[in-house]
Amino acid sequence: MNYIRHLTGVFEKFNDDHRLNPSHVSIYYALFQYWNLFRFCKQFYVQREEIMQASKVGSLSTYHKCIRELSDWNYILYMPSKNPLKGSQVKMSIFWTSDEQVMDKQATNNGQDVDKFETFLEQVADEYDKSDESALVHELNNIKHNKQDKTFWPKSEFEVLNFFKENAWPDTEASKFYLHYEAVGWKINRDTKVVNWQALAHRWMKKAEEIQQGLKIKNQDHLKIKKNKNYGEPL
Repeated sequence: MNYIRHLTGVFEKFNDDHRLNPSHVSIYYALFQYWNLFRFCKQFYVQREEIMQASKVGSLSTYHKCIRELSDWNYILYMPSKNPLKGSQVKMSIFWTSDEQVMDKQATNNGQDVDKFETFLEQVADEYDKSDESALVHELNNIKHNKQDKTFWPKSEFEVLNFFKENAWPDTEASKFYLHYEAVGWKINRDTKVVNWQALAHRWMKKAEEIQQGLKIKNQDHLKIKKNKNYGEPL
């Protein structure tokens, strides 16, 4: 996959296609980035929330309208899923060949290349309709980047500070807690990732209180010397 040629071809098509608006372009490039993460596989699963966040499209109706229009206009092949446990699939159209870019359907006179392309898309759609595949989205997206692994991690140090304030814990401990686990990639050890940082914060504070108690006991005056001693009294 030559993504430079592909993006060059897409950009030229975007420039000539007056049907597109910024939301179409933003959603397409978000899909392209996920395609890149999946190493340009034949087709891949997507989650609506992730694509909306990556494309900065906040309206659900705008997202559905644009992604279906991108599919209707042959920029992608969108295969929605009605099963909530099974994500929708996307296949990205290829806009270049080894010799020249694939020509747009409306700008092609003979239409032979586009007919072949559309036939190929129909075959993929037929295969999708006949498939009884029922794997869950998180199992199929096993090569996705670490973004989903941070579901139970704090978004920022500010979130940790708020949590510590709600529990009447010192701000200094909040900063130490956040910086420590941020530095080690939110892992308890080399292989165990944090899945509940609030519970880990409770354990952190319990340990901190035990350390403080230990310091107090260590610094006690075991000799029990009177501070207000009268040195005029005879021994």
